[in-house]
Amino acid sequence: MRLRGLEKQGILEQMSRVRAYCKDVYDLARVTGRAVNNPLEGVHKFLSSGKAENYAHVPPDELPALLRAISSYPHAKDVQLGLQLLTLLAVRPSELREATWSEFDLAKKIWTVPIERKGRKKGREHLVPLSRQAIDALKQLYVITGSYTLLFPGRSDRTKPRSDTVFLMALRRLGYEGRQTGHGFRHIASTI
Repeated sequence: MRLRGLEKQGILEQMSRVRAYCKDVYDLARVTGRAVNNPLEGVHKFLSSGKAENYAHVPPDELPALLRAISSYPHAKDVQLGLQLLTLLAVRPSELREATWSEFDLAKKIWTVPIERKGRKKGREHLVPLSRQAIDALKQLYVITGSYTLLFPGRSDRTKPRSDTVFLMALRRLGYEGRQTGHGFRHIASTI
């Protein structure tokens, strides 16, 4: 798999992950004396990052149709509820996928995303207020996954979160490929 090939296809997030993984492998090889240098050192400076682009999101006038599509998602109920929570909470998809039930206080209507969570940029816990609709969705989700630590446990290993593409694939199934991403709900929330 070539990084430039992924870059040309516009698969920038996967390209970045592959580059980082390979760089880590070479770093380990250097530390253990199996390699003299790391050929991936500095390569990121010459590859597209895609960071300047906003995540795909529908315009506000298409939002009602998207919400109707999500509410009638015919596949996994936990994924449907996850999409609903993304629309209601405007959090990063990774924060939601990696969330544990212990982070939620439904009585106080608050979700505390811990500092340690990947993606926390400001170095502090993040308090997310929970609306009545979010609490309703969480209660429905608890019936499905409440016996596990994670809100969205993996299919084969329940101690690990669902795939990082779970919500993106669901949106694709709903016909929103290239038009809406899980992260795009954050952009919509910031503009409404």
